Amino acid sequence: MQFCDAKDATQKGLNKGELYHWNVYSDVSSQGSSLVETSTMPETNYTITQGTLTVNEFGNSVLEMSRHLFVLANRFAAEVFGGPMARFA
Repeated sequence: MQFCDAKDATQKGLNKGELYHWNVYSDVSSQGSSLVETSTMPETNYTITQGTLTVNEFGNSVLEMSRHLFVLANRFAAEVFGGPMARFA
C-alpha cells in the first residue's frame, strides 16, 4: 500500500486532470545483524519508485438551515391554514 501526504499535493496549485508524483521508499533489502567491535559494517540498499495521483474534483451542496426551516414552516402552514406563508427568494 502506498501513502502520500495530502497537504503536499494541495500546496502544488494543481488543477483537475493534472498529475502529482511522490517518491515511495522501499524497506531495506536485508536486515542488520549483531556485530562485534572489529566487524565491517554490512551495507544494504533500498529502491525508490514513484506514486502518482490524478487531481479530481468532488463536491456536494448542503441545504441552508434557514431555507430548510422555511420550507418546513410552509408545509406546516399549508396543512394548518390551507396555504403557504410566502415564497422563498
